[in-house]
Amino acid sequence: MYCPQCGKQIPDTSKVCGFCGNKILRVSTPPPPPPAEVPFKASEPEAEPVPEVAPEPVTVEKTEKKIHREEPAEISIEKTVEEINEKSAKQTREKTEKKVKERPAKKPRVKLEKKVKERPTKEPRIKPEKKAKVKAAKQLRVKTVKKPQEKPIPWKWILPAGIGGLVLVFLVLVYFSVLPLTGLQQFMELYLPSPNAKANLNELNCQNNSAEYVEIRSSWMENQVRMDGKPSSNEEWSDATCTNSVFRIPDYGEGLTQNDPISGRWWIKNDAEWVYLLVRLPVKHGQPERVFFDHFWPGPYVDHWAFSDGVSVSVSGGVSDIHGWDEISWKEDTDFGGKNQSKGAFHKDNQYYWFEFKKPLDSGEDLDWSWRPGGSTGLYNSTILGFLGLRENSGPHLLDMTVTFATK
Repeated sequence: MYCPQCGKQIPDTSKVCGFCGNKILRVSTPPPPPPAEVPFKASEPEAEPVPEVAPEPVTVEKTEKKIHREEPAEISIEKTVEEINEKSAKQTREKTEKKVKERPAKKPRVKLEKKVKERPTKEPRIKPEKKAKVKAAKQLRVKTVKKPQEKPIPWKWILPAGIGGLVLVFLVLVYFSVLPLTGLQQFMELYLPSPNAKANLNELNCQNNSAEYVEIRSSWMENQVRMDGKPSSNEEWSDATCTNSVFRIPDYGEGLTQNDPISGRWWIKNDAEWVYLLVRLPVKHGQPERVFFDHFWPGPYVDHWAFSDGVSVSVSGGVSDIHGWDEISWKEDTDFGGKNQSKGAFHKDNQYYWFEFKKPLDSGEDLDWSWRPGGSTGLYNSTILGFLGLRENSGPHLLDMTVTFATK
Protein backbone atom coordinates (compact mmCIF):
# COMPACT_ATOMS: atom_id res chain seq x y z
CA MET A 1 0.00 0.00 0.00
CA TYR A 2 1.22 3.56 -0.77
CA CYS A 3 0.58 6.81 1.05
CA PRO A 4 -1.73 9.12 -0.94
CA GLN A 5 0.10 12.20 0.38
CA CYS A 6 3.84 11.47 -0.20
CA GLY A 7 3.68 8.30 -2.34
CA LYS A 8 5.89 6.21 -0.04
CA GLN A 9 5.15 2.52 0.40
CA ILE A 10 3.75 1.72 3.85
CA PRO A 11 2.38 -1.50 5.49
CA ASP A 12 -1.17 -2.45 4.72
CA THR A 13 -2.21 -2.23 8.36
CA SER A 14 -0.88 1.33 8.87
CA LYS A 15 -3.26 4.02 10.08
CA VAL A 16 -0.75 6.90 9.79
CA CYS A 17 2.07 7.38 7.21
CA GLY A 18 5.48 7.04 8.90
CA PHE A 19 7.07 9.46 6.41
CA CYS A 20 4.70 12.45 6.19
CA GLY A 21 2.25 11.79 9.09
CA ASN A 22 -0.87 11.65 6.86
CA LYS A 23 -3.81 9.69 8.29
CA ILE A 24 -4.85 6.72 6.09
CA LEU A 25 -8.56 6.48 5.37
CA ARG A 26 -10.02 2.99 5.71
CA VAL A 27 -13.63 2.00 4.84
CA SER A 28 -14.77 -1.30 6.22
CA THR A 29 -18.12 -3.03 5.83
CA PRO A 30 -20.03 -3.23 9.05
CA PRO A 31 -20.81 -6.75 10.26
CA PRO A 32 -24.36 -8.01 9.65
CA PRO A 33 -26.77 -7.47 12.52
CA PRO A 34 -27.47 -10.47 14.71
CA PRO A 35 -30.70 -12.37 14.03
CA ALA A 36 -33.70 -11.19 15.96
CA GLU A 37 -34.86 -13.36 18.75
CA VAL A 38 -38.23 -14.97 18.23
CA PRO A 39 -40.26 -15.04 21.37
CA PHE A 40 -41.36 -18.47 22.51
CA LYS A 41 -45.00 -19.16 22.13
CA ALA A 42 -47.01 -21.94 23.61
CA SER A 43 -47.90 -24.72 21.32
CA GLU A 44 -51.17 -24.20 19.51
CA PRO A 45 -53.29 -26.76 17.93
CA GLU A 46 -52.09 -27.61 14.51
CA ALA A 47 -54.03 -26.07 11.74
CA GLU A 48 -55.51 -28.10 9.11
CA PRO A 49 -53.32 -28.51 6.09
CA VAL A 50 -53.97 -26.11 3.25
CA PRO A 51 -54.06 -27.70 -0.10
CA GLU A 52 -51.07 -26.77 -2.25
CA VAL A 53 -51.64 -24.58 -5.24
CA ALA A 54 -49.47 -25.28 -8.22
CA PRO A 55 -47.39 -22.24 -9.26
CA GLU A 56 -47.66 -20.74 -12.63
CA PRO A 57 -45.20 -22.07 -15.11
CA VAL A 58 -42.12 -19.79 -15.56
CA THR A 59 -39.46 -20.32 -18.14
CA VAL A 60 -35.89 -20.85 -16.96
CA GLU A 61 -34.42 -18.30 -19.37
CA LYS A 62 -36.45 -15.42 -17.98
CA THR A 63 -35.69 -16.34 -14.36
CA GLU A 64 -31.96 -16.40 -14.90
CA LYS A 65 -32.07 -13.11 -16.75
CA LYS A 66 -34.05 -11.51 -13.96
CA ILE A 67 -31.64 -12.74 -11.32
CA HIS A 68 -28.70 -11.34 -13.28
CA ARG A 69 -30.26 -7.88 -13.34
CA GLU A 70 -31.31 -7.71 -9.73
CA GLU A 71 -28.09 -9.01 -8.04
CA PRO A 72 -25.00 -6.90 -9.04
CA ALA A 73 -21.44 -8.25 -8.56
CA GLU A 74 -19.85 -7.79 -5.12
CA ILE A 75 -17.21 -4.99 -4.83
CA SER A 76 -14.38 -5.00 -2.14
CA ILE A 77 -14.22 -1.55 -0.55
CA GLU A 78 -10.74 -2.08 0.97
CA LYS A 79 -9.34 -3.02 -2.40
CA THR A 80 -10.87 0.06 -3.99
CA VAL A 81 -9.30 2.36 -1.33
CA GLU A 82 -5.86 0.80 -1.81
CA GLU A 83 -6.10 1.31 -5.60
CA ILE A 84 -7.05 4.95 -5.05
CA ASN A 85 -4.14 5.49 -2.67
CA GLU A 86 -1.67 3.85 -5.04
CA LYS A 87 -2.93 5.94 -7.93
CA SER A 88 -2.68 9.21 -6.04
CA ALA A 89 0.82 8.32 -4.73
CA LYS A 90 1.94 7.54 -8.27
CA GLN A 91 0.63 10.88 -9.53
CA THR A 92 2.37 12.69 -6.68
CA ARG A 93 5.69 11.02 -7.52
CA GLU A 94 5.36 11.89 -11.23
CA LYS A 95 4.62 15.53 -10.45
CA THR A 96 7.59 15.74 -8.05
CA GLU A 97 10.00 14.21 -10.59
CA LYS A 98 8.72 16.54 -13.31
CA LYS A 99 9.24 19.60 -11.09
CA VAL A 100 12.78 18.50 -10.17
CA LYS A 101 13.68 18.06 -13.86
CA GLU A 102 12.17 21.38 -14.93
CA ARG A 103 13.67 23.33 -12.00
CA PRO A 104 16.64 25.49 -13.22
CA ALA A 105 20.02 25.28 -11.50
CA LYS A 106 20.54 27.86 -8.78
CA LYS A 107 23.15 30.49 -9.37
CA PRO A 108 25.65 31.17 -6.55
CA ARG A 109 24.81 34.19 -4.54
CA VAL A 110 27.26 37.02 -4.88
CA LYS A 111 27.27 39.75 -2.32
CA LEU A 112 27.31 43.06 -4.09
CA GLU A 113 29.09 45.84 -2.38
CA LYS A 114 27.02 48.89 -2.09
CA LYS A 115 28.43 51.83 -3.81
CA VAL A 116 28.53 54.71 -1.43
CA LYS A 117 28.33 57.99 -3.12
CA GLU A 118 30.88 60.45 -1.91
CA ARG A 119 29.06 63.50 -0.86
CA PRO A 120 30.95 66.71 -1.13
CA THR A 121 31.48 68.40 2.17
CA LYS A 122 29.54 71.53 2.47
CA GLU A 123 31.18 74.55 3.89
CA PRO A 124 29.27 76.13 6.74
CA ARG A 125 27.30 79.10 5.76
CA ILE A 126 28.86 82.23 7.18
CA LYS A 127 27.51 85.66 6.84
CA PRO A 128 29.62 88.10 4.82
CA GLU A 129 30.28 90.28 7.85
CA LYS A 130 31.47 87.31 9.87
CA LYS A 131 33.67 86.11 7.00
CA ALA A 132 35.47 89.42 6.99
CA LYS A 133 36.08 89.24 10.74
CA VAL A 134 37.43 85.66 10.53
CA LYS A 135 39.77 86.61 7.69
CA ALA A 136 41.10 89.60 9.61
CA ALA A 137 41.64 87.43 12.72
CA LYS A 138 43.65 84.85 10.69
CA GLN A 139 45.86 87.53 9.22
CA LEU A 140 46.48 89.01 12.65
CA ARG A 141 47.32 85.55 14.10
CA VAL A 142 49.92 84.91 11.39
CA LYS A 143 51.59 88.20 12.03
CA THR A 144 51.72 87.84 15.80
CA VAL A 145 53.21 84.26 16.00
CA LYS A 146 56.31 84.29 18.22
CA LYS A 147 59.34 82.04 17.75
CA PRO A 148 60.35 79.89 20.73
CA GLN A 149 63.17 81.46 22.64
CA GLU A 150 66.28 79.44 23.47
CA LYS A 151 66.76 78.86 27.20
CA PRO A 152 69.92 80.39 28.57
CA ILE A 153 72.54 78.10 30.10
CA PRO A 154 72.16 78.07 33.90
CA TRP A 155 75.73 79.06 34.71
CA LYS A 156 74.70 80.06 38.21
CA TRP A 157 74.18 76.35 39.03
CA ILE A 158 76.91 74.75 36.92
CA LEU A 159 79.76 76.80 38.29
CA PRO A 160 79.05 76.11 42.00
CA ALA A 161 78.56 72.39 41.28
CA GLY A 162 81.90 72.14 39.46
CA ILE A 163 83.73 73.98 42.21
CA GLY A 164 82.13 71.78 44.87
CA GLY A 165 83.18 68.60 42.97
CA LEU A 166 86.81 69.76 42.77
CA VAL A 167 86.84 70.53 46.49
CA LEU A 168 85.44 67.06 47.30
CA VAL A 169 88.09 65.33 45.19
CA PHE A 170 90.82 67.37 46.90
CA LEU A 171 89.54 66.44 50.37
CA VAL A 172 89.44 62.72 49.47
CA LEU A 173 93.04 62.84 48.23
CA VAL A 174 94.16 64.60 51.39
CA TYR A 175 92.32 62.07 53.58
CA PHE A 176 93.95 59.00 52.03
CA SER A 177 97.41 60.54 51.85
CA VAL A 178 97.62 62.09 55.34
CA LEU A 179 95.32 60.31 57.75
CA PRO A 180 96.16 56.83 59.11
CA LEU A 181 94.27 53.68 58.23
CA THR A 182 90.61 53.73 59.27
CA GLY A 183 87.59 51.54 58.79
CA LEU A 184 86.71 53.31 55.53
CA GLN A 185 90.23 52.80 54.19
CA GLN A 186 90.01 49.10 55.07
CA PHE A 187 86.75 48.91 53.18
CA MET A 188 88.41 50.51 50.12
CA GLU A 189 91.27 48.07 50.44
CA LEU A 190 88.82 45.17 50.47
CA TYR A 191 87.27 46.12 47.16
CA LEU A 192 90.39 47.68 45.58
CA PRO A 193 93.25 45.28 46.49
CA SER A 194 96.87 46.25 45.98
CA PRO A 195 98.12 45.60 42.39
CA ASN A 196 101.58 44.61 43.73
CA ALA A 197 100.35 41.66 45.80
CA LYS A 198 102.19 38.42 45.18
CA ALA A 199 100.18 35.66 43.53
CA ASN A 200 97.21 38.01 43.03
CA LEU A 201 94.96 35.19 41.84
CA ASN A 202 91.66 35.47 40.03
CA GLU A 203 91.31 39.22 40.64
CA LEU A 204 88.48 39.79 38.21
CA ASN A 205 86.39 36.79 39.36
CA CYS A 206 86.48 37.42 43.13
CA GLN A 207 83.16 38.01 44.83
CA ASN A 208 82.86 41.01 47.12
CA ASN A 209 80.86 40.38 50.28
CA SER A 210 81.11 42.33 53.50
CA ALA A 211 78.13 40.70 55.30
CA GLU A 212 78.45 38.64 58.48
CA TYR A 213 76.79 35.67 56.75
CA VAL A 214 77.44 34.55 53.16
CA GLU A 215 76.25 31.75 50.88
CA ILE A 216 79.10 30.32 48.81
CA ARG A 217 79.10 27.82 45.94
CA SER A 218 82.32 25.84 45.74
CA SER A 219 84.05 25.16 42.40
CA TRP A 220 85.07 21.81 40.96
CA MET A 221 88.83 21.23 41.17
CA GLU A 222 90.58 21.09 37.80
CA ASN A 223 94.14 22.03 38.88
CA GLN A 224 96.05 19.99 41.45
CA VAL A 225 97.16 21.62 44.73
CA ARG A 226 100.72 21.06 46.03
CA MET A 227 99.73 21.88 49.64
CA ASP A 228 102.93 23.85 50.33
CA GLY A 229 101.26 26.77 52.14
CA LYS A 230 101.25 29.19 49.22
CA PRO A 231 99.99 29.48 45.65
CA SER A 232 102.69 27.74 43.62
CA SER A 233 101.43 29.24 40.33
CA ASN A 234 98.70 31.47 39.05
CA GLU A 235 96.87 28.43 37.67
CA GLU A 236 96.88 26.40 40.91
CA TRP A 237 93.88 28.22 42.45
CA SER A 238 92.47 29.89 39.32
CA ASP A 239 89.69 27.28 39.16
CA ALA A 240 88.46 27.98 42.73
CA THR A 241 85.68 30.28 43.96
CA CYS A 242 87.32 33.50 45.19
CA THR A 243 85.63 35.74 47.80
CA ASN A 244 86.59 39.01 49.49
CA SER A 245 85.07 39.00 52.99
CA VAL A 246 85.18 40.87 56.29
CA PHE A 247 85.95 38.87 59.45
CA ARG A 248 84.48 40.21 62.70
CA ILE A 249 84.63 39.42 66.41
CA PRO A 250 81.15 38.12 67.32
CA ASP A 251 79.13 39.90 69.99
CA TYR A 252 77.94 36.73 71.78
CA GLY A 253 75.27 38.83 73.51
CA GLU A 254 77.80 40.81 75.59
CA GLY A 255 76.93 44.17 74.00
CA LEU A 256 80.28 44.76 72.28
CA THR A 257 80.30 47.91 70.21
CA GLN A 258 83.66 47.37 68.47
CA ASN A 259 83.92 44.06 66.57
CA ASP A 260 87.22 44.99 64.86
CA PRO A 261 86.48 44.11 61.20
CA ILE A 262 89.42 42.66 59.24
CA SER A 263 89.29 42.22 55.45
CA GLY A 264 90.62 39.04 53.87
CA ARG A 265 90.46 36.94 50.74
CA TRP A 266 89.90 33.20 50.51
CA TRP A 267 89.37 30.48 47.89
CA ILE A 268 87.41 27.21 48.04
CA LYS A 269 87.01 24.23 45.70
CA ASN A 270 86.35 20.52 45.93
CA ASP A 271 86.59 17.26 44.06
CA ALA A 272 84.86 13.95 44.75
CA GLU A 273 86.86 13.31 47.98
CA TRP A 274 88.32 16.56 49.40
CA VAL A 275 87.45 20.17 50.15
CA TYR A 276 90.36 22.62 49.58
CA LEU A 277 90.76 26.10 51.15
CA LEU A 278 93.30 28.92 50.75
CA VAL A 279 93.14 31.97 53.09
CA ARG A 280 95.07 35.23 52.63
CA LEU A 281 95.32 37.88 55.41
CA PRO A 282 97.19 41.23 55.20
CA VAL A 283 100.37 41.51 57.25
CA LYS A 284 99.52 45.06 58.34
CA HIS A 285 96.67 43.82 60.59
CA GLY A 286 99.03 41.64 62.63
CA GLN A 287 99.92 37.97 62.74
CA PRO A 288 97.16 35.52 63.72
CA GLU A 289 97.87 32.39 65.71
CA ARG A 290 95.90 29.98 63.52
CA VAL A 291 93.17 29.74 60.86
CA PHE A 292 90.32 27.24 61.22
CA PHE A 293 87.35 25.89 59.26
CA ASP A 294 84.65 24.42 61.58
CA HIS A 295 81.19 22.91 61.18
CA PHE A 296 78.44 22.51 63.83
CA TRP A 297 75.24 20.45 63.48
CA PRO A 298 72.34 19.76 63.73
CA GLY A 299 70.71 23.19 63.80
CA PRO A 300 69.20 25.41 64.86
CA TYR A 301 71.38 26.14 67.90
CA VAL A 302 69.60 26.09 71.28
CA ASP A 303 71.97 25.55 74.23
CA HIS A 304 74.83 23.66 72.63
CA TRP A 305 75.77 21.82 69.44
CA ALA A 306 75.39 18.06 69.55
CA PHE A 307 78.13 17.46 66.95
CA SER A 308 81.06 19.52 65.67
CA ASP A 309 84.10 18.93 63.48
CA GLY A 310 86.87 21.09 62.08
CA VAL A 311 90.42 21.59 60.84
CA SER A 312 92.97 24.26 61.81
CA VAL A 313 96.41 25.36 60.56
CA SER A 314 98.78 27.28 62.83
CA VAL A 315 101.56 29.71 61.87
CA SER A 316 104.06 26.97 62.84
CA GLY A 317 102.64 24.76 60.06
CA GLY A 318 100.86 22.31 62.35
CA VAL A 319 97.55 20.84 61.17
CA SER A 320 94.90 19.61 63.64
CA ASP A 321 91.88 17.43 62.93
CA ILE A 322 89.50 18.39 65.76
CA HIS A 323 85.98 17.62 66.97
CA GLY A 324 83.67 17.90 70.00
CA TRP A 325 83.47 21.61 70.82
CA ASP A 326 82.05 21.92 74.38
CA GLU A 327 81.80 25.74 74.47
CA ILE A 328 85.31 25.84 75.99
CA SER A 329 87.78 23.79 73.94
CA TRP A 330 88.21 21.30 71.09
CA LYS A 331 89.38 17.66 71.18
CA GLU A 332 91.85 15.98 68.84
CA ASP A 333 90.52 13.07 66.75
CA THR A 334 93.69 11.10 67.51
CA ASP A 335 92.90 11.23 71.27
CA PHE A 336 89.64 9.31 70.66
CA GLY A 337 90.79 6.58 68.28
CA GLY A 338 90.44 8.62 65.12
CA LYS A 339 92.95 9.64 62.46
CA ASN A 340 94.33 13.03 61.48
CA GLN A 341 93.34 13.00 57.80
CA SER A 342 93.66 16.77 57.29
CA LYS A 343 96.66 18.31 55.53
CA GLY A 344 97.89 21.88 55.29
CA ALA A 345 100.76 24.41 55.44
CA PHE A 346 101.53 28.07 56.27
CA HIS A 347 103.52 30.72 54.37
CA LYS A 348 104.37 34.40 54.88
CA ASP A 349 105.66 37.03 52.43
CA ASN A 350 106.07 40.80 52.68
CA GLN A 351 102.37 41.60 52.45
CA TYR A 352 100.28 38.53 53.30
CA TYR A 353 99.88 35.47 55.52
CA TRP A 354 98.88 32.35 53.55
CA PHE A 355 97.05 29.32 55.00
CA GLU A 356 96.50 26.35 52.67
CA PHE A 357 94.72 23.16 53.83
CA LYS A 358 92.32 20.36 52.88
CA LYS A 359 90.03 17.87 54.65
CA PRO A 360 87.97 14.87 53.37
CA LEU A 361 84.34 15.51 52.49
CA ASP A 362 83.42 12.19 54.11
CA SER A 363 86.21 10.29 55.90
CA GLY A 364 83.88 7.57 57.09
CA GLU A 365 84.68 8.21 60.78
CA ASP A 366 81.90 8.95 63.25
CA LEU A 367 83.83 11.96 64.59
CA ASP A 368 84.00 13.79 61.22
CA TRP A 369 81.42 15.58 59.10
CA SER A 370 79.78 13.79 56.16
CA TRP A 371 79.43 15.81 52.95
CA ARG A 372 79.20 14.92 49.27
CA PRO A 373 79.51 16.69 45.87
CA GLY A 374 76.29 18.50 45.04
CA GLY A 375 75.30 18.71 48.72
CA SER A 376 75.33 21.60 51.18
CA THR A 377 76.54 22.24 54.70
CA GLY A 378 72.95 23.07 55.69
CA LEU A 379 70.98 26.25 56.15
CA TYR A 380 70.30 25.87 59.89
CA ASN A 381 73.70 24.38 60.68
CA SER A 382 76.72 26.58 61.31
CA THR A 383 79.84 26.56 59.12
CA ILE A 384 82.57 29.01 60.17
CA LEU A 385 85.82 30.21 58.64
CA GLY A 386 87.96 32.32 60.96
CA PHE A 387 91.30 33.02 62.62
CA LEU A 388 92.43 33.36 66.24
CA GLY A 389 95.10 35.27 68.17
CA LEU A 390 95.24 38.46 66.15
CA ARG A 391 94.45 40.61 69.18
CA GLU A 392 95.42 39.98 72.81
CA ASN A 393 92.57 39.06 75.13
CA SER A 394 90.03 39.12 72.27
CA GLY A 395 87.82 36.52 70.64
CA PRO A 396 88.32 35.02 67.19
CA HIS A 397 87.44 36.81 63.98
CA LEU A 398 84.70 34.79 62.25
CA LEU A 399 82.71 34.55 59.03
CA ASP A 400 79.54 32.46 59.12
CA MET A 401 78.52 30.79 55.85
CA THR A 402 76.66 28.06 54.00
CA VAL A 403 78.68 26.16 51.38
CA THR A 404 77.24 24.25 48.44
CA PHE A 405 79.73 21.78 46.95
CA ALA A 406 80.23 21.46 43.20
CA THR A 407 79.76 18.40 41.03
CA LYS A 408 81.81 17.42 38.01
